[in-house]
Amino acid sequence: MLLGPIEATFHFDGDEISVTDFLSSYQTSDGFRPFFVRAGDGARYQTAPEDGGSFTLRPGDRLVVGLAVYEVVVVGS
Repeated sequence: MLLGPIEATFHFDGDEISVTDFLSSYQTSDGFRPFFVRAGDGARYQTAPEDGGSFTLRPGDRLVVGLAVYEVVVVGS
């Protein structure tokens, strides 16, 4: 999936989203294209793992990618 300038794999297991396979678009010949993750309200934004390690997202978590902010929400029940 392409999310702004970052291409990654997002897998939802029913509870959380695993984010993987983003290193090739994150680490380029011109340097890093950082994107940022915030886990829950009040937490600080942190850069996504620069080694390309996977991370998880849960409802309320946010991503800043390029000029956009994405929030994980639960739709329906």
